[in-house]
This record gives sequence, structure tokens and C-alpha cells, in this order.
Amino acid sequence: MPGFWSGLVMIVLLGLELQWLPISGVETWQDYLMPEIVLAFSAIPALMRLARSGMIDALAADYIRTARAKGLSRPKIILKHALRNAAMPVVSIAAVQLGFMLGGSEVIESVFALPGTGMWSWNSRLGL
Repeated sequence: MPGFWSGLVMIVLLGLELQWLPISGVETWQDYLMPEIVLAFSAIPALMRLARSGMIDALAADYIRTARAKGLSRPKIILKHALRNAAMPVVSIAAVQLGFMLGGSEVIESVFALPGTGMWSWNSRLGL
């Protein structure tokens, strides 16, 4: 679902119908929740799939079997050994996603009527 459409759906549902969150504004931290959620909807699924497959591959590796044979605790194996190796591709893709999120923030900021980095980058390209 495109970001502008999910933003409009969130405005109607969470802002107008349920009145849980403000529709626009920059006064409080709640004003930024809906735009942040909309921007995260595009990046999180790919990162979660990559993290899951990376952890599955890392936990099946020989060095994890060796760590278990040495008697290391499960949390230490997961946090120190498996997560460190599984996080490398996630960090790489997250850096690329950051660029896409900056480009998508221009649209999201216009939907939610927010001034932000997306509008600044758009104005800098136009020379304003």
C-alpha cells in the first residue's frame, strides 16, 4: 500500500473516527506518531524478513554448535554470537532504506502537513 494512501487511511481511522491521535500539528510528540508509523510500514517488513532469515542461518552454523558444546548459555549464544553475524545484512539494508524513507517523507509530510527534512530536501533540489 503506498504511503500516501495508508497515511490518509490512518488520518480517517485514528484521527477522525476514533480520535486517538491528532491529524496534524507540531506541538506535541503525538503529532509525529502517525507519520512515523506510515514511514515505518514500508521499511519494517523487509528488515524483519532479512533478520529472521539471518538468525535462522546463523543458528544453524557450525560456530553456534561449537558454542553450545562449550556450554555457553542460550542468551549468550544468541546475543553475542548469532545476532552479531545476523545483523550485518540488516544494517546494510537499513542504510539503503533510510534513503528511501527520506524520499518518501516528502509525500508523508505533505499528507500530514508537517514541515520536515523531506520538504527541506525538496526545496534544496529546487534551489529555494
